[in-house]
Amino acid sequence: MRSPALALRAQVASISRVPPKSYRKLARKEGLELPLLSDAGAEWLGALGAGAASAPLTALVLGVPAATVLGSFRAEEGESAAALVERVAAAVPSAEAAAAAAIEAAAAASAAATLAAENEAMRRQLEELRAQQAEAEAAAAVLAG
Repeated sequence: MRSPALALRAQVASISRVPPKSYRKLARKEGLELPLLSDAGAEWLGALGAGAASAPLTALVLGVPAATVLGSFRAEEGESAAALVERVAAAVPSAEAAAAAAIEAAAAASAAATLAAENEAMRRQLEELRAQQAEAEAAAAVLAG
C-alpha cells in the first residue's frame, strides 16, 4: 500500500517534547526513517497549542513555503499515529476539492461580471451610435428641406 504522505506529496515528521538523545535511541530501535524533531522546551509546540506534556497526539498540515498551519487534527482516544496519518490523508483531498470548487465558483463569478461589464459597454456604444444616427438624419432633413 502506498504511504498517505507519498500520495499527498508530503513530508511526515514527528515533533515532540522527547529529548534528542531519546529520539535517536527510539529511531534506531524502531527503524524509523521519518525526521524526529525535538522541542523539549515546547517553544514551538506551545505556540501551536500542543505544548502540554499531556497534550494528545496532533497532526498539523502545513502550507509550504510559508509554513502556515492549514489544518490541525488531534488523535481520538486510543487512535494510533498511523491511523491519525490515514485520517489526515483522507481529509486533505476533500479540502483540496473544496478549494478547487471555490476557485471555480470565483472564476465563474468573475467571468459573469466581466461579461456583464462588456455587455454594458456595448449597450452604451449602441446608444451613442443611435444618437449619432438620429443627429445625421435630422441634419439631412434640414438640408433637404
